[in-house]
Parts: sequence; structure tokens; C-alpha cells
Amino acid sequence: MNIKTFIHFQEEDKFINIEKKEEIKEIIAIKKVVFENGLLNLDGVIVFENGVVGKIEDFEAYDEIDSLWYFYKNALENFLENGVGEIYFPNTPIEIKFEKKNKSNLLLSVDEQLLVSDTKEFIETFYEKGNEFADFLGYISDYTYISDFRKDLEQIKRYK
Repeated sequence: MNIKTFIHFQEEDKFINIEKKEEIKEIIAIKKVVFENGLLNLDGVIVFENGVVGKIEDFEAYDEIDSLWYFYKNALENFLENGVGEIYFPNTPIEIKFEKKNKSNLLLSVDEQLLVSDTKEFIETFYEKGNEFADFLGYISDYTYISDFRKDLEQIKRYK
């Protein structure tokens, strides 16, 4: 199971993996409108891959990346509490849905794309990659951007 976050830069028409944080930080330094009034103004996509059992990837449907991470987290948390979790992208009518596939697996569907994963493995990977995203936000903002996302991730950790 793997989860990757990409930032979209519309003017350059490209997506950059957050692992390339130096490159992203350089572009952001030029733009200077990424952090406005304490809010993050970055679009991107989150890609979920699990080998032959699915891939969720839609570079045409990028959205506010900070909100997107929260929306996936909220849908996952609802799934873990209620057996199903669904929500729509922040600014696009695309449904994110988690549901039980069988006793130990979950099914993630996004706009007709499907991915099956061991539930515990998905939670562990989501928690790890969510924290990497929080680290990325701190780094690119010189640790001035304040987000409760890391604390919110603790909520799903209890289901491991």
C-alpha cells in the first residue's frame, strides 16, 4: 500500500511529488500567495496505490490539497466508526467512499476507481503519509503555517 501527494502548479501545468519539497518551496517563494491570511492556497492530488488490487489516481481532478487530506481522513474515520464513510471532494462533485470489502479489507472508491487494501495496513500507511504531509506543510511555510491535521490523525490511529 502506498500513498503519494502531489502539488499542482497551474501556471507550469505540472504536478510535483511532495518528496521534492525543495523544488516546491522554490516555486512557492516566487508565487508568494500560497499562504494568505493563515490559509493554505495549494491544489493537488492524493494517489493511492496497492499493486494489482487498485489504484486511485486522477490528475484531472485536483483540489485544495489541505482540505483533500482532511476529507479523506474524515471519510476514513466515519468508515472505521460506522462501516461506511463517504464525502465529496472540497470543490469538485467527486465522491470518496470507504466501505467494508470483507472481514479484514476495505474498499476505497473515488469516481469509479477502486482500490482494495487490508484495513490495518491502510490505516498505518494513511497515518504515516498524513504525518509526512503535515511535515511538508511545516517545511514549505518555514513552520509558520499552523494546522491541527497531525493531531486529527491521532483519531484514526486508535483503530490500528
